[in-house]
Amino acid sequence: HDEEGSEVGPTRVQTRRQKAQKEPTTASRKGSEKASGGMGEGQVSEEMELILCKLRMFLRSVVQRLIRYFKNFVEKVDLQRYPDYNRIILNPICLLDIREKINSGVYFTIEQFLTDIDLL
Repeated sequence: HDEEGSEVGPTRVQTRRQKAQKEPTTASRKGSEKASGGMGEGQVSEEMELILCKLRMFLRSVVQRLIRYFKNFVEKVDLQRYPDYNRIILNPICLLDIREKINSGVYFTIEQFLTDIDLL
């Protein structure tokens, strides 16, 4: 509601985040909120970067445990030994691939990680 008591619609009022997303910025990922007044596309706040770092540490520990107990899924399947594997399995993946995706920052959510685990 505005001062007169009438409702203010979303077209008249923009949130700070919406304004920041529209502004072009060349700031680096770290400290981007201070440099640009908000986060632009492809930028991650320091708080989000910390959360993603903790997620990666957690996912690494999960994969290490899986590697210990599921030795058959650690490395890619030997195609010389199983030539039809890629015909049967359309999206092959192994625990080492998943670990590499963690280290490369591919996963932003647990759901993305679990999607690859389900492929195993």
